[in-house]
Amino acid sequence: MLCGRFLEERYHFIFGLQERICIFAAVKFINKPFVMDFVFSKHAFEQMSRRGINYETVMEVVSQPDQIIADTYEPTLVIYQSLVNIDNQMFLLRVFVNRDKHPNVIVTVYKTTKISKYYESKV
Repeated sequence: MLCGRFLEERYHFIFGLQERICIFAAVKFINKPFVMDFVFSKHAFEQMSRRGINYETVMEVVSQPDQIIADTYEPTLVIYQSLVNIDNQMFLLRVFVNRDKHPNVIVTVYKTTKISKYYESKV
């Protein structure tokens, strides 16, 4: 497997051998750097590739989610989710993260058009 360091400002990847794929994102908020540390499972990368979801979009969701909710079936998981526009269509991007692990493990990622089913409206 590959381990990569992702710096959003430079789009530069440094690869080395590891058991899991690692991505570290540096994102700027209000002129202050904010660093989040996540490890992507092999399954998450496979699903991102199969579903046409890029790294930048996933990192946007985990760094600035619209919502963070508990997974009702697996208590160790939380779901970071945001509304995203992909190819002029609105989707809810859901990123399942095991926050009991350090670094946090992104278990899987998917996009859905069933927004009203999963998005907890604040209305």
